[in-house]
Amino acid sequence: YVLFITESGKMFRLKCYEIPECSRTAKGTSIVNLLPIEAGEKIAAMIHLSDIDDESKYLLMATEKGLIKRTKLTQFKNIRKNGLIALHLREGDRLCAVRLTDGDDSVLIATRKGKAVRFNENAVRPMSRIATGVRGIKLREGDCVVSFTVVKDDEYLLTITDKGFGKKCAPDQYRLQSRGGMGTINY
Repeated sequence: YVLFITESGKMFRLKCYEIPECSRTAKGTSIVNLLPIEAGEKIAAMIHLSDIDDESKYLLMATEKGLIKRTKLTQFKNIRKNGLIALHLREGDRLCAVRLTDGDDSVLIATRKGKAVRFNENAVRPMSRIATGVRGIKLREGDCVVSFTVVKDDEYLLTITDKGFGKKCAPDQYRLQSRGGMGTINY
């Protein structure tokens, strides 16, 4: 299966064989034409799954206004053809990223103005499908979340700015904090 989650928090599912096969040089087919997505709606995340019945997996979702939500993957087992609400968003907020987690991972949330907070996923209790979420990072005026990632201790973190600058850091340079803090300087 491939799960598609839109910026407004709606989830759709396609089986991999439903996606048209093309040659390497072909233009391809717009995924938006395969899903009943409203006009102007953008896909925020795409998750590939082999087993949607895995009790130990979670979907972790982050919004631009710093909210984070953790939901058991099994709650998305029965997705209707016209979609399913995966996240209830507040006015003016939108989904920016979704990750598949193991239930005990470390998470790093990064903001547009260079702040980042790292915390354990267990700090966010599992919620129902239509819940809004809890504060993952406290944002300053004019700031927003741009992305988040699941941190593995044996992998590096790559930070890239919108101007093309980048840096690579070991995860231990970001100390574990409590969820909902202001974060530390990332960039």
